[in-house]
Amino acid sequence: MKSFYVVVTDIEQGKFSISGPMNDDTNITAQVCEAQDKGRKINCSSAEVGMTKDEVRISI
Repeated sequence: MKSFYVVVTDIEQGKFSISGPMNDDTNITAQVCEAQDKGRKINCSSAEVGMTKDEVRISI
């Protein structure tokens, strides 16, 4: 299994957080879904280990 980073973007606050590298994003994804269910405008996406900053910006 490949390692990756998880990027969580808070659209309302204009902030983002990067976690990782990791192999399992189940916990973070569950937290994002829970926050979305409560009306928060946040998203999560993944970025491969080794991507440049520009590649990560394009991917999210």
